[in-house]
Amino acid sequence: MPDPCTEPLINAFFSIIGRLGIFSLCMDATSDLTLNQLRILFHLFYHDGKTMSEIADKLQVSHPTATGVIDRLEDRALVQRLPDPDDRRKVRLALTESGKSQIAEIRRTGAQAAQAAFAQLTAAQRDALLAALAPVYTLLMSEFKEKRP
Repeated sequence: MPDPCTEPLINAFFSIIGRLGIFSLCMDATSDLTLNQLRILFHLFYHDGKTMSEIADKLQVSHPTATGVIDRLEDRALVQRLPDPDDRRKVRLALTESGKSQIAEIRRTGAQAAQAAFAQLTAAQRDALLAALAPVYTLLMSEFKEKRP
């Protein structure tokens, strides 16, 4: 089987995502968030209330690594630890209002970049792109739903 990273379609896909989204921010010298910090912030944006173990497992990092990243995000008031209402031994993680605002700004910036790029396409090109991406989106979302507990 060929290396998937050598496939032109995969390379184009990663390049587009990178230029529009969180990966480009990691390469931005003005960004002071690490890739792991961004990954955790984005995960909590979509899945608030996760435990430290769930974060470590989902992002495939060790528990101590996840704890260190969360500690730094908490120091910056982007994440907060909350008691679990059903189990006093557990701690749930949630974005603070500042954390939600920061992720919303990152998403807004990415959406503006996408909008600027797509505005340069003709209506027919935009329609063709949407038609081409729709089945990929459907496939990826169905796989995501199958893997969720």
